[in-house]
Amino acid sequence: MPTQGIVLLLAPSQECDGTTGPAFIERHRRYAKELHGNDAKNPILTIGCKSSSRPGTLIVDEPNFKVFSLGINDSNFVEVAQIAVATVKINTWSIHQYVCGNPWESFFPALLMKYIFRLRAKIQIQYHGCFYEKDWLRNSFKNRLMYLLVKFSILFGDSFRFVTNEQMQEMIKRNSRLRNRSFAVPLPTPLPGKISSTPFGDNVIGYLGRIHPERNPELWIASIKVLNIKRQDFNCVIAGSGPDENSFITKLVDL
Repeated sequence: MPTQGIVLLLAPSQECDGTTGPAFIERHRRYAKELHGNDAKNPILTIGCKSSSRPGTLIVDEPNFKVFSLGINDSNFVEVAQIAVATVKINTWSIHQYVCGNPWESFFPALLMKYIFRLRAKIQIQYHGCFYEKDWLRNSFKNRLMYLLVKFSILFGDSFRFVTNEQMQEMIKRNSRLRNRSFAVPLPTPLPGKISSTPFGDNVIGYLGRIHPERNPELWIASIKVLNIKRQDFNCVIAGSGPDENSFITKLVDL
């Protein structure tokens, strides 16, 4: 059987079986279609994510898009790499490129697969946060650690994707290695299938974007809480989704 070229994205914290799973898969199915195009020789987007299915099981097995299970347990990056390596070998895939999200989840498994398990391929790292902002760095020790991991990951990346041009330029100022290896592609914001209109004249406060810790949705909730104490003549509109969607909506309803 000939080897099949893949672009590998590991997402061990993303549950394919959860409430956000279908949206996650559908969003990446669209990416896969754009990546593969009409040329059968182009690599296929292949994702490993958290699932109740046995590790290595193909959850989605389409000609241009594949998703396999990393198991239901919270595995460390060594176990994630071992499951991914076994799945790649069983399916006779050839890794064309590793795509790593912010470097505290999929980056270390990709390093192990490339340098320890010797499945050599280029690494693209995607940065979704503004790690250079002083207020964000002062916010917690965890944030400072994340910034150190970002700086470390730059040493191993072959290309770097940012979500805004401003974010990319600010990071390039701080590390010249990013120059000529970086590009900016915004993340699409999923909108609800049905959007209800509000009466003319209503005060509306909106949240637009991914509901993810890196977007600091807690700050938005805190702002609404303070405003709600002083006045209640406004409506909230949420346009977006993400892994923290359920808890975000619950906190908003409980205000």
